[in-house]
Amino acid sequence: MLTRLHEDVREYEGVYETDDDFHEACVYFYAHIEEAEKDHEAQAVTSAAAVCRDEGDLAVVTEGFTGCVTLTAEYWRGVASEMTRQAASA
Repeated sequence: MLTRLHEDVREYEGVYETDDDFHEACVYFYAHIEEAEKDHEAQAVTSAAAVCRDEGDLAVVTEGFTGCVTLTAEYWRGVASEMTRQAASA
C-alpha cells in the first residue's frame, strides 16, 4: 500500500523547490517501504486467517480493512489539497 501511495505522491514532486526537498519529505515512505512493507501482505493474510472463524468474523475484518483504506485515502486527499493550495499561493 505504501509503495502505491508513494507513487501517487511522486505526482507532486514539482511542488518542491529541489529534488532534495522532495526526497527529504519522502523519508517516511523510504523507511517504511524498505522494512514494513516487505512482509505486510503475508502478515495481513496470516492475521486475518487467525481471527476469522466464520463469515461474521470475516465481515468484521473486511469492515475494518475498508475503513482503514477509506481513512488513508481521505488523509492523502487532504495532503494533496493542501499541497495544491500552497502551490497556488506561492
